Amino acid sequence: MPELTIVVPCYNEVTVIAKTLSNIMDALAGRSLEAEVLVVDDCSTDNTAGVVAAYQNAHPDAMVKLHRNPVNRGSGYSYAAGAAFGTGRWCILVPGDNDLPADALSAIFNRLGSAEILLPYPRLEDFRERPLLRRVVSRAYNALICFAGGIRVRYVHSPPVYPREFIVSSKISPSGFGYFAELLCLAVRTGLTVAEFPVPALYGQQEGTSAFRLANLRSVAASIARIFMRRVLPRSHG
Repeated sequence: MPELTIVVPCYNEVTVIAKTLSNIMDALAGRSLEAEVLVVDDCSTDNTAGVVAAYQNAHPDAMVKLHRNPVNRGSGYSYAAGAAFGTGRWCILVPGDNDLPADALSAIFNRLGSAEILLPYPRLEDFRERPLLRRVVSRAYNALICFAGGIRVRYVHSPPVYPREFIVSSKISPSGFGYFAELLCLAVRTGLTVAEFPVPALYGQQEGTSAFRLANLRSVAASIARIFMRRVLPRSHG
């Protein structure tokens, strides 16, 4: 049984998915860590699945598996589905768009098992290099989520490592833009131990101005409301 399940949700990532998988394999190289990589293709309209299949054929020793959603369901659903398909003790999401370089993944893997929740955050010098608007929106979203959830973490956009069974047993619906924040708040308030640490060149799954685009505002607002209600009415909201 693998120790780590790596879920890679992807949608129309034909140009970068092979690099994403290569980054994962580079970060795993030389370790005794046994890991499985579950690519969840969210009904891509391009040849993303074909590129993954070609990667599997070219790297038969890598534990790379492919699952295809019959309809497009979003990254939250794909992440939850990957966790359910997996068998590892721990689980992490790695976006299929090549957002996480190998050195960032390696820094995360180095901490595996040091706490029940691993929460990486970007180094200050890396964060300062981002556009001002992106930094402002990132901090505003972080503050909103922490206030609503009654938690204190540095960076809610990070790709956390959770116990896989926690994700599977969660009653949170894996839909909407704020699913990942809802899951994080629930995990922290459940009492799971947390380790926060800086990693190089970290980019967030929900960071940036996209969090406040018109198409996502309703979803974000609904998620923040649910997070707050779980805080004040935990028995009625799971």
